[in-house]
Amino acid sequence: LRENEYVLNAKGNFPDGKFKPYIELYLKVSENHSLNLLDLDFIIILYKELKLPEFKEILIQQGKYDHTKKTRNEKHIKKLFNYKNKLLVIRLALRYKEGYLLPECRYDIQNNGEYNKYLKQKSEHVKNDLKLLVNLLKVIYKNDLTGYMWKLRYDPQKQFYYQLMIFLDGDRYTKDVAIAKEICGLWKDTVTVGNGECTNFNAYKKQHTNLSLGIKSR
Repeated sequence: LRENEYVLNAKGNFPDGKFKPYIELYLKVSENHSLNLLDLDFIIILYKELKLPEFKEILIQQGKYDHTKKTRNEKHIKKLFNYKNKLLVIRLALRYKEGYLLPECRYDIQNNGEYNKYLKQKSEHVKNDLKLLVNLLKVIYKNDLTGYMWKLRYDPQKQFYYQLMIFLDGDRYTKDVAIAKEICGLWKDTVTVGNGECTNFNAYKKQHTNLSLGIKSR
């Protein structure tokens, strides 16, 4: 990590970003101590910081925040099952082709905030793409589109990508693999006009049994 330019320049390029506690701690130690430190010395400093009561309190607060989010999602899914006795659960990863979202400006701390400005612009672009996909699903499935949940992620190599879950009326639709494939086609061909990529998790249900995909009943 100490040789990874994406990590070293994270705060410079993401001034509005909020990092997980361990990443925040790593960046803090990196800023406060010379990068010429031997790896072992650097690890010792990290270890001491990890043991501080202040950091343990930060971890507790982060745990509460994560638990709240998880509980909220679980309540949302339970409400969907109150509305429909059976649901067809689909999970997709929506991405863009390599290089499509890459900026012209170089990813480094000397870019005067241009990279962060670029990210904000692109994030609006990809959010509009998801809105378009959801609107298409509403037209196709109408009231049988019971619900959906999504998370927008960012990775320096992958750039922006979505984790998307779709809940359809399980009394009306049962062929989850085929439907997921059709939605992938909408994303790749219609929404992104050939610039998108998609992973259909339902096609690999046996490898992802923990995701509870396909037909699920109350």
